[in-house]
Amino acid sequence: MFNYQIHSIETAPEKSKPLLELFTHAIGFVPKLAGAIVNSPVLANSLLGLFKNVHGGSFTEVEVQVLLLNNAVTWAYMRELIQSQTQTISY
Repeated sequence: MFNYQIHSIETAPEKSKPLLELFTHAIGFVPKLAGAIVNSPVLANSLLGLFKNVHGGSFTEVEVQVLLLNNAVTWAYMRELIQSQTQTISY
């Protein structure tokens, strides 16, 4: 099992701080997942770009949340479907 340090803005690597600052500004706190992701500045910057693209478009915040929830449910269903199909196939 891996133990990743959960960073705050003060303890994060310099290249990862913009992500934590964005979360603090957008939602008022740093989620634990974001605090762990900043251990890798490359991954943190990828998430930062994604976050800006998702929330910087023409959709309202409610529409963004509906789309994100829909995607999460769809992928969970698809994963279950694929798993059940692969378990029934005998080789």
